[in-house]
Amino acid sequence: MARLLARTIGLFWTLTAAAVLAGAALVALVRLLLPELSTQREAIALWIGETVRRPVIMGTIEAEWQGWVPRISIDGMTIMDTAGQRELVRFARAFITIDPIGSIGSGTLKPSTLVVSGVELTLVRDRHGRFSVAGMPPPKSPIIKWLIEQDNFAVGQADLTVIDERAQTSFALRDLAVTVRNRNGHKTVSGAVDLPPALGGRLQFVLGADRSPLEDDWNGDIRIRLTDADSAFVTEQLAWSGPPPPAARLDLTAWTHWRQARLINADLRLDARAADATEDEPAVLSGRARLSRRERGWRLAIADLDLPEASAPAALTIAWYTRDGVLQALSGRGRHLPVLPLAVAAGGLAPLAAAQRESLADAAPDGVIKALDFAWSSATEGPDKADAPSYFVDAVCERLWLDATAASPALEALDFATRFSTAGGYLATRDEQFRLAHAERLVAPLDIEGLNALLLWSRPAGGTLTARVASSAGRINGIAFDLRGILDAPFTADTHVDLVLDVARGDGPRLHELVPRSVMPVKGERWTRQVFEAGHIEDLRLLLRGPMAAFPFREGEGVFRADFAVRQAQLKYSHRWPVATGVEGHVQISGPTVKMDVDKGLVMGAALHDVKVELPDLFVRERRLLMSGGARGPGPSAAAIVMASPLRRGKAARLNEIEIGGEIDVQLDMDLALF
Repeated sequence: MARLLARTIGLFWTLTAAAVLAGAALVALVRLLLPELSTQREAIALWIGETVRRPVIMGTIEAEWQGWVPRISIDGMTIMDTAGQRELVRFARAFITIDPIGSIGSGTLKPSTLVVSGVELTLVRDRHGRFSVAGMPPPKSPIIKWLIEQDNFAVGQADLTVIDERAQTSFALRDLAVTVRNRNGHKTVSGAVDLPPALGGRLQFVLGADRSPLEDDWNGDIRIRLTDADSAFVTEQLAWSGPPPPAARLDLTAWTHWRQARLINADLRLDARAADATEDEPAVLSGRARLSRRERGWRLAIADLDLPEASAPAALTIAWYTRDGVLQALSGRGRHLPVLPLAVAAGGLAPLAAAQRESLADAAPDGVIKALDFAWSSATEGPDKADAPSYFVDAVCERLWLDATAASPALEALDFATRFSTAGGYLATRDEQFRLAHAERLVAPLDIEGLNALLLWSRPAGGTLTARVASSAGRINGIAFDLRGILDAPFTADTHVDLVLDVARGDGPRLHELVPRSVMPVKGERWTRQVFEAGHIEDLRLLLRGPMAAFPFREGEGVFRADFAVRQAQLKYSHRWPVATGVEGHVQISGPTVKMDVDKGLVMGAALHDVKVELPDLFVRERRLLMSGGARGPGPSAAAIVMASPLRRGKAARLNEIEIGGEIDVQLDMDLALF
């Protein structure tokens, strides 16, 4: 046993001595060769030139030892264009660490580490998004290919100029640092750079691949970290078209996985702060997302989207695919989505016309989409290959706010559920309270309370839009109502309506607030808005049926009829005649004609009885009022009525000179000009 142990120890020391002697011999050999490296300027320049396929101009070359490893130092190395007339890349200084064993085994210089500093480089991004070194063809410029293929490469203090032909801009990057490592065929490229003021922040990245990322079959991962970036640059890269969103500073982290040089999925984390916020202030927006490649197209899932004053984190999932760069289909689902940023994004990214963008910006929608499901398909998709795209949207909205625009009123705090699709849709509310206001279209804001409504609409293929008010009941400005009916081709010059409105009881002076401005002819609208000074109406039923272009249907083109009772009313039927007070009776409107049966009322102290009033045409400038019946009252009231009317300019004014005692009973048979 002792003899075996002694032999083993002897063998170990023999092998160790042999290794030391071999290593010493190798080091001695390399040391003998090293001084000659500094004299091999042409050989080294030729070797680098063949690698990059461009002429190389080199400055001073020095060789030295770093421990057991030799290193070549080069000052002022420049790579020229193919004609040798223009500089492409300039290295202020380069350090090449030689792999002794690899160099001897291969019979050529084998760098193990390359470190360069003071690099000046110009990159060009063409209109197709491909990068290349200025003067070298995309997409695989030889200098980039050479750098990527190195086993150990690092660059520091680099100045990089980027000419972006796609974005029609250029910018300079300073203090760029990049490191390339190759271990057992696995390539790792990492780097960091301070971005210019126009971009803001700092960019860091790490790429890990099983082979060169310039090839078409590499697999691996890329991690990107962008800190304190300017949101304006990001929106510009997204081809933003609408009004710019509020300025912000962005922090973005992305973990991406690639297969066969194609992006498979990406996990994203975004935090946004106000542009003037300090680093200690919380983000105004934060969230995470996952982007995944599908069999056809892509899927983006956004989760935990935190926004200021949001009741719950938002979530949104979108799937889409394109063909030849054109969007073909889109679908998605969302929860607790804030309306304002969605509207801003739609105005900036969606293919909207300029007028639509302006209208959306003017409306400034706000609120929350509690639930959302949607899908869209282009005209070239689907089994029927329809001439128009197909779509549907299901949404439940809470506290929707809209500012007034030229075409629509301001909307305050509406909750509703809706669906709209290619074929039609609906909008439903339940016991809702909200407000409508428009300074130009409405004479007063409309306060709606307890609204229970169901509005349906449909559009047959190739046909016009038809809307149906299946039910709509509630209170507007304190007036309880029930509305139902149909509108064909609404919002167009060919609108045809068939509506029935019931009001059980309402405040007379406020009734006209329900009628938008300019719906009726000017003269009729003015009379309608001033006629009620006090009192209320009961049992109103209004029927409107026919083409609105022919309103008020003088030739029988349609039906415009209203019936209602008047209670304790004060009526100003003309600004030239005295007001009637305490009026009770029944009103009928048929087309342009207004008739009223007055059960009782007072005019300047005279009591009306069995009075019938008629306006043959409410909507003409020279309106007339026909009156029949009787008036009973004190004698002076007759003179008072005359002196408060246009009759004071005629012979009837003599009544004012007569003293009439007791009561008088006058039979009325009057044709009064109200113009």
